Amino acid sequence: MVTQAKFGTYVFACVLAAGLLAAPAAQAVQTSGSLVIILDKTEGIINGDVINASVYLHNSSTNSPILGVPPAIPNLAVNGVNATLTGDVTVDFNCPDCACANNNVPFTLSFMAGAAGGCVTRAGAFVTCAGAGANQAVISLGAGSIAAPPDGTTFIAQIKFTAAVPNGVLNLPNVIQASSEACALRACENNVFPCVDCGAQGCTEAFATFEQRGCPHPCPSVITCNDPRPDTFTFHTLIDLPAGLDPSTLSFTASLTNVNGQVFTPAGGWVLGAGALAPIGDGWKFTDPAAKNAHPGGIMLVQLHRRDGFANRYRLDVQVADDAIGPNTSPNSNPALAPMTFEVKFGAFTQTFGPNVYDPKEGGCGWVFNP
Repeated sequence: MVTQAKFGTYVFACVLAAGLLAAPAAQAVQTSGSLVIILDKTEGIINGDVINASVYLHNSSTNSPILGVPPAIPNLAVNGVNATLTGDVTVDFNCPDCACANNNVPFTLSFMAGAAGGCVTRAGAFVTCAGAGANQAVISLGAGSIAAPPDGTTFIAQIKFTAAVPNGVLNLPNVIQASSEACALRACENNVFPCVDCGAQGCTEAFATFEQRGCPHPCPSVITCNDPRPDTFTFHTLIDLPAGLDPSTLSFTASLTNVNGQVFTPAGGWVLGAGALAPIGDGWKFTDPAAKNAHPGGIMLVQLHRRDGFANRYRLDVQVADDAIGPNTSPNSNPALAPMTFEVKFGAFTQTFGPNVYDPKEGGCGWVFNP
């Protein structure tokens, strides 16, 4: 019998009638339990986030009440018995729903091996953790076992994932499931005999957040042709930075591409060295006013200001001057040149915006994108 409990956790119950072997106060034993998955982050997941998943065994096994004495519902405090889990616990992730018939999810998780036998932490040295393909991990108990007292919860292991969240991701769930082997959970009547074997399972889910958001007021991104001065690209958006990331200690890269490749003069985009972004108020800032008149150009402005009410969300403003912008995006009568992708990097952290379809400005040169 399978019944669904709260919080998406499934409880498997297996019952054995004890017959003449039963003690007077019990007629049977039922083995049931669930695998509880607790994530340290369940919402607002952004690209590059590391998510820890702690897996526990919860025991709901009991001596069964005397049959025919209603209500025949076991009292865990009175009838509870110990349970023991052995074998492997399989963790499936990147599931769109409980059925997990495919891995079509809005963002993906990847298993990361920890320092404790592949786990981040574990119940004992007999526990190991390992990835099993792109969408599965296995917590192996080896020759050991996990014991849980009546109505008790026992830690098994903590594993970790890294999140890959594409730009513009839909806010749909990534379901994570944990399952024991079919008959890996055992409980015994009065903790002695007879015993019943069963399985255990549990589910949870995680949500990403939209990586590209419109500003709370009009803030178009614009390409302007300025001959004889370098052409300019101005970009505004909101961005979520990973907790603890300090842009003042990292290099910064700005890259703009269209169907023909890199729009800026440097093949990999314009780069600022570590330390160029200086802390200012609730964010960071770099300015180089001379870049707007220099050839072939350079980064004129990078500015981050934290949004009120959000710990890691910032308004990002970028301005770049470059002689190649106009030639590489003209004529603006060519619709093939309209989709453009802007990418920024703070050290290894990368955020991509687009491709966004820009609208042509009058005059044959220049574009504007209104988010």
